[in-house]
Amino acid sequence: MSTKIKTFLDENGNQILPRTNAKAVYMDDGSTILDKINASSVGKNYANNKGEIFNDYENNIASGEHSHAEGTTFVCSGSVSANGETLSYYYDSKVTASGIGSHAEGCGSVSSGEGAHAEGICLKSHEGAISQNGITLNTFIPIPTIASGKGSHAEGVGTSATAIGSHSEGTSTKASGENQHVQGKYNIADTTSAHIIGNGTSSAEKSNAHTLDWDGNAWFAGDVYIGSTSGKNKDSGSKKLATIADIEAAIGAAIGGSY
Repeated sequence: MSTKIKTFLDENGNQILPRTNAKAVYMDDGSTILDKINASSVGKNYANNKGEIFNDYENNIASGEHSHAEGTTFVCSGSVSANGETLSYYYDSKVTASGIGSHAEGCGSVSSGEGAHAEGICLKSHEGAISQNGITLNTFIPIPTIASGKGSHAEGVGTSATAIGSHSEGTSTKASGENQHVQGKYNIADTTSAHIIGNGTSSAEKSNAHTLDWDGNAWFAGDVYIGSTSGKNKDSGSKKLATIADIEAAIGAAIGGSY
């Protein structure tokens, strides 16, 4: 036997459609459409009817209005020993969508900016510390992929996009300038570049391979090449662009003195 939806009319006598106009449409059995959704096996309405959660209904958080959280919690746990002391530790990062209209997915991702999107997995970092009986030992902690800027997007492993319209991707990259895009790994963050490619090796050894500012000025850590034998990629036929210093040195060598 199919369940019938009661008909609701607005002040003009027009029928209110359940999916678009009604805030709470009651079924003939007294339940609401929201109750039916929550009773299904896929998707749950979060506390206070603000957002929706999927997969891990015990831990995922969708506290922002119209927010969405799916995935699973990232956990760092274990024990460390020194001087006869063994200390246990437990840290976690829950998939959290707290911004209005935000979206968080993956493993421990956090989206706190309005309309922001975080996806990916936490970076397992050896930056934690626990202390007991005068002993302090380092532990692993999760560093989540975080989108905290309004309309920002963070994806990858432990990346963050903290400014309006910013985008970070890769591993432990940080986009902190408005409308900025960062890719690669372990970049040196700034608020003035339009584009950054990080080529660092760890959180303690950050560096950039390339930056581009909003005036179109580009900086490269290495040389710049043009052309190729194949016409498709850098190869033995590519030519390195000379700097002004290179040209002056060549002229000076040709005329037998400095230029």
